[in-house]
Amino acid sequence: MTLRATVILSSLCVLAITACSKKEVDPALCGPADESVTASCHLPDGTCWDLVCKSLNDNGVCFAEAEQIRDRDVCEKSQKGAWSLKCPCKHEGSLGGCRTTKEEGRSVTKWIYTGMTVEQHRNLCETSAYNTFFAP
Repeated sequence: MTLRATVILSSLCVLAITACSKKEVDPALCGPADESVTASCHLPDGTCWDLVCKSLNDNGVCFAEAEQIRDRDVCEKSQKGAWSLKCPCKHEGSLGGCRTTKEEGRSVTKWIYTGMTVEQHRNLCETSAYNTFFAP
């Protein structure tokens, strides 16, 4: 095999491994379609967050105010979650959602399903003026 063929074959193998390593979201975890949700992150601990972003690029970067927020990197790399453009968080069975809106044009709503009561979740959420609680 020539050097060129080896390089091409190696590149194809890397691309195949990278494509297959993306986590898929179990459709049972998806909530009802919500056109306001731009993307979602389904986390290993069972929680989930929905992103609303007026300007999201193909790399998962949200342009809000003067900031560029790398939401997809946060989801996949920092939080080890599964990023989805077609699977909003499930609201059924949740303890509610806590929406944080700090930047104009971007908000994140985190949905939890266990670990506290609805009232505890509401109280924790409402400790910040940037947050809004959504009942289950």
